[in-house]
Amino acid sequence: MQECDFFLIFLTNRLSNNVVWIAKEVRKMGKRLLFVRSQADVDIEKARRDNPKDFPKKIGSQIVDSTVMAKFKQSGKETLEALGYGKVDEKDIFIICGLKGQVARGDYDMGALRIAMLNSLSTSKQNVLIKNTQDFSIDTITQKADVMRKAAWGIAATAAAVSAAPVPGLGVAVDIVIMVSWQSLSICLA
Repeated sequence: MQECDFFLIFLTNRLSNNVVWIAKEVRKMGKRLLFVRSQADVDIEKARRDNPKDFPKKIGSQIVDSTVMAKFKQSGKETLEALGYGKVDEKDIFIICGLKGQVARGDYDMGALRIAMLNSLSTSKQNVLIKNTQDFSIDTITQKADVMRKAAWGIAATAAAVSAAPVPGLGVAVDIVIMVSWQSLSICLA
C-alpha cells in the first residue's frame, strides 16, 4: 500500500466500519484518498421512484440530478464523519456513472475524478494515466491531445539538437529511432 499514490474507496448507501477502518489506515499513511459513489444513474432513478415530490416535472433533469448528487455527497460526508473517519472534504467525494453515453457527455463527476487522480500524480505518471484512459469524453480527448503536443515539441527539439551535431548519419539514425518509438506510442494509445 505504501507504493500507491492515492486510493479510491467506493461508497454505497450503507457504509460499513470496515470501509472507515481502511480509510483511516490510508489517512495514517499520508496518502490521498478519494471517495467514489458509482452507479449514480441507478441511485437517482431509485430516488425518483421513492420520492417523486423531489423531482418536479417542470425543472430540467440535469438540475434535479445535480441537486440529488449534492445530497448524495452530503450524505456520504455525514456518514463517514458519524462513523468516526473524521473531517471529510466534499471535494474528495465523487458521484459517477460508467454508462458510455454519460461518460462521453461528461455527466456526473467523472471528469472531476480524473482530474483529482491526475493531480495526485507526478508528471510522468500523469502522462501514463491520461494516455491509457479509455473514456472518450471531450475533456479526456483534449488532455490526451495536450500530452501528445508536449511530447511532439520535446521530440522535435531533441531531433533538432542532434541534427545540429556535425556527425554524419547521426541525425538520420536518431530520427528513425524517434519515428519508431512515436509509432509504438501511437499504437498503445489506439
